[in-house]
Amino acid sequence: MLLAHGFGRDGGDEQEVTLGHLLSNLFISTPNQPFENLVLLDTPGYSKADTSGYSAKTDEKIARTQLNSSNFILWFVQADAGTITDSDIAFIKTLNESIPKLIIVNKADKLMPDEIEEVV
Repeated sequence: MLLAHGFGRDGGDEQEVTLGHLLSNLFISTPNQPFENLVLLDTPGYSKADTSGYSAKTDEKIARTQLNSSNFILWFVQADAGTITDSDIAFIKTLNESIPKLIIVNKADKLMPDEIEEVV
């Protein structure tokens, strides 16, 4: 058996076991974090239930559960990807309305200023 992080098979004939099948959550803490009341949560990417790669343990359901347990959501969009996708907007709309959300344009340095305005 191959123990992998979940990004696919290595092309071998062995059966794949991903960390997502073994762990539902992984928490890492450090005493060096200077802010007592700040926790950063990095959710997995998500796949819709109607896609071939969907797994209830690793995708949309877990991301929604984790995000709905947050006090504030920062949603990063890569500037060079164009803009936030309709599917991301639809997903965000399914989250708890009372949680403040901020969309952040990431990698803005890869575009010209007028292109950034178009993305925003």
